[in-house]
Amino acid sequence: MLKARDVMVPELRVVKDNEFLEVAARRMLFEGVGSLVVVSSSEEPIGIITKSDIIRAVVIEKMNPAETPVREVMSKPLKFVDANEDLDVVINMMIEQNISHILVKEDGKFVGIISGLDIMYVTNTLIDIIREKL
Repeated sequence: MLKARDVMVPELRVVKDNEFLEVAARRMLFEGVGSLVVVSSSEEPIGIITKSDIIRAVVIEKMNPAETPVREVMSKPLKFVDANEDLDVVINMMIEQNISHILVKEDGKFVGIISGLDIMYVTNTLIDIIREKL
């Protein structure tokens, strides 16, 4: 059975909670990611911000991206799973909680992140393997 650790991206991209939405959006664009973990001044993860959060804030709520701190828009509390959690449990959690990203924790530390896209990549690979066996 696949575990969360098998699918996670082991690198957490972060943004400080006092940085502006514009900075977060540019970082996501240039780094090719759909979310950033929001950290406090002490580098403690306190939330997550996604492309969807920024779009909602700027387009729907008319917030100024050059003046709105990430902490005002981030999702919190952080949702996470244990690195040894079965992937089907992770997928069900993400569906039930309507979230596209979930952090992975091991031994009390955040060690990675899983996105819906990561799950699609793994699913596609599994489908290819099954096809080859047929």
